[in-house]
Amino acid sequence: MADDSLTVQVDDRRHTLRPGQALTFGRDASCTVRLDATDLGISRTAGRVHHDGSGWQVTNLSRKRTLHLVDAYGFATPLPVAATGWPSSARAVGHPHTTVLVAGQEWTYALVLTPAARPAQPTAPQPVDPRSTRNQVPALTPRQRAVLVAMARGYLRPYPHYDPRPHTYNEIAERLGLTRTQVVRRVERVREQLVAAGVLGLEGEGDARRALCEWLLATRVISPADLDRPAMVPDPAPATEAPAAGPVPPPAPATPPTAASGPVPASGPASASVPAPVPDPRPGAGGTPAAKPAPPPRAALERPETGGPDTRAVTIARQVEAVAEDAAREIAPLLERRLVAYHGPDWLAAVNSRRRRGGHKPGQRLRDFRFCLAVLGHDPATEGWANRACRRAALDLNRLAFDAVHRGTLTVPDLERARKTAARLLANLPAG
Repeated sequence: MADDSLTVQVDDRRHTLRPGQALTFGRDASCTVRLDATDLGISRTAGRVHHDGSGWQVTNLSRKRTLHLVDAYGFATPLPVAATGWPSSARAVGHPHTTVLVAGQEWTYALVLTPAARPAQPTAPQPVDPRSTRNQVPALTPRQRAVLVAMARGYLRPYPHYDPRPHTYNEIAERLGLTRTQVVRRVERVREQLVAAGVLGLEGEGDARRALCEWLLATRVISPADLDRPAMVPDPAPATEAPAAGPVPPPAPATPPTAASGPVPASGPASASVPAPVPDPRPGAGGTPAAKPAPPPRAALERPETGGPDTRAVTIARQVEAVAEDAAREIAPLLERRLVAYHGPDWLAAVNSRRRRGGHKPGQRLRDFRFCLAVLGHDPATEGWANRACRRAALDLNRLAFDAVHRGTLTVPDLERARKTAARLLANLPAG
């Protein structure tokens, strides 16, 4: 008789499930796997792993936040929340392993799911519901597809190059040799068609790039295969989009249908518990993307579109950076002594091993103020050494510093909040 058990590993914790058992994960105390209870970026109950009689499934139970599943080949797919016009919020666990990424405010938490035996037959995608809005979406023109692929380019790269951050309109325009207006028109045209077809989450005047990327990927309207298509020839001059009509042709499968998700890459002896990506057997695969191999930070999962910042906003952002740098300069010597006492002389390797398991880029030195603040806020060495107010203030200041570095659209109240947060942090910092 085949062993139908499933192993779930989160950092050093391991759970073994058998058919009839289920595991929930999130920040609530009622979850089987409680992630960070203080991280409000995680849903109270983010998801569930259970056996449906034919195999193991991962279900997104959040009402707001998308999960990300990485398959054994390193390709990631968003697992959206349940909503009208969207694919199922459940997906089969692939063999030999599946990794579920849960994005918090600072860390991306990883659950590695390993079934004991290969499924008896390949797991095929669920049949398309005849009422699905996917059948009602007008066909994409080549120019629309090129813009959408450029927008979702980070989603289409294999892990650890995977970066679930929609590119900005300016980035797309620069890449394709278009004007920003042309890019916005094409994106908005597709969004309007989907809203008319009944897809929820895309309506309104706000920025819907993230939701649009996730819908297109979850329904396989665009796929990693689109990265291999020739680049679009730029328009000679701005022009009005011609209306498109007709049904969407079935898209080519982007990834092997047997795998829904996969591992979080890691390196070094401490990462032996995390499985390595399986070589991609598809013809022509195996090339290494040119992008820098950095795991997606949490903030990349939530960064909104912004226009070009004005001079005043840039000045405020630089002042916020300076506040964070000054605070980190005082924290670093005390924090390093604590890390040596807890982890030993090779504390940097121990800290980075945990960061890699959480899907984060390793740090190099505590002089990097964002690395310093993240370690103070999250590393287990600081639990019981720094009080909760100190660790919380470190994370709050780090978020403001991130916005200053990457967005530059902060205001005077943000600067005042950064100064007050830094003062609160230093006031609660342990003496040694």
